Amino acid sequence: MVTGTATRVADAGELARYQRLLTPWINAEMGQVVRIRPELNSGYRLVRDTRA
Repeated sequence: MVTGTATRVADAGELARYQRLLTPWINAEMGQVVRIRPELNSGYRLVRDTRA
């Protein structure tokens, strides 16, 4: 889980970059992008089992 400050990406160049790099979870055009600056990270680390 990441906790932090969320802000809308307003810069046209940054927005275009994110639109190229990201894929929406739903079948819709990406009109806005929200950036979260992480302040607190917690959770589990998933690692591959290499014993096999």
